[in-house]
Amino acid sequence: MGEEVRILGRFVPSELTTEIIQAEIRPLLPPCCQRERISVRIPQGITPHPDNLEWHQDGMPAYHMVVWANEDHTEVRTSTGELFQAAPYDVVWFDNTKASHRQPTGTDESRRWFVSVRCSGA
Repeated sequence: MGEEVRILGRFVPSELTTEIIQAEIRPLLPPCCQRERISVRIPQGITPHPDNLEWHQDGMPAYHMVVWANEDHTEVRTSTGELFQAAPYDVVWFDNTKASHRQPTGTDESRRWFVSVRCSGA
């Protein structure tokens, strides 16, 4: 599993705002990911897009990804079918060309902050 998914560390932002999360998580990312866009999804209280609830890989050129959530963390499944479930606030790296991921069903979208970084590996 170590080649496809690993925890980079634990991140608890000093404040739950897009700007603070982007600034404070960037130094925790691998060097190639630090140059990429950090997407922050704020709590909205809406129903998740159905595609997010199915196992998938993000479109290329996302060779690997880093995800973070304050609760209901992204589920990752390796190419061998092994399931990986991180704890809230874990910063998780995974190989997007091998592993697939999904948002857990029952996620409380009115409370969940979520970060994704799609990295080209450049």
